[in-house]
Amino acid sequence: MSLIWLEILLGFGAPLAWGCWELYALRRDRAAARRQAAAAPADDATEPARR
Repeated sequence: MSLIWLEILLGFGAPLAWGCWELYALRRDRAAARRQAAAAPADDATEPARR
């Protein structure tokens, strides 16, 4: 096996895999934030503003 294939794999495959992992992490974090917001009580809309 030629070393050029190793360079191609590391040069293109590793950044592509890292980018996919980052997109997965963003989706996971966004879903967790949505679940947390849905579980939080909605007191802000019913309480009058405090001064």
